[in-house]
Amino acid sequence: MAEHNHSSRSIGETKMKIAVIGIMMVIGCSCHKVIDKPAPGRSEDAMQHQEEIRNIIAEYFHLRFDAIRGPLTAKEVREGSIRADHGPDWRQFKAKLKQGDGLYFCRSDRQSWAEQRGWEGYVAVRGSTVVGILTTVMN
Repeated sequence: MAEHNHSSRSIGETKMKIAVIGIMMVIGCSCHKVIDKPAPGRSEDAMQHQEEIRNIIAEYFHLRFDAIRGPLTAKEVREGSIRADHGPDWRQFKAKLKQGDGLYFCRSDRQSWAEQRGWEGYVAVRGSTVVGILTTVMN
């Protein structure tokens, strides 16, 4: 009987993890400016800046990213993330921010998730340096 309870609990925990990841993906897919697909008519300088941000973040994490959205405001980050809404992680992240920092939502590519090294969260970039991260989901 103990084995059955352990098995049921494992299945329940797995279902819960899947539900949480699904919710985070829905939240992450909310409407924000998307670096992957620049708006028509954007200047070449703006598109080059977007590519530079993508490279800065990818090099910092040593990962490829399916999604990088931003720049966002601190309010958009706080409203777009359950994790950012309260708690010490959000306060520590916010304390590092300075006027002019770029805030970006990032989700690593599918391969990283399949390899159990996926990451999703928010990144603060100042110039060409990552100055803060707020992890919302990882595996």
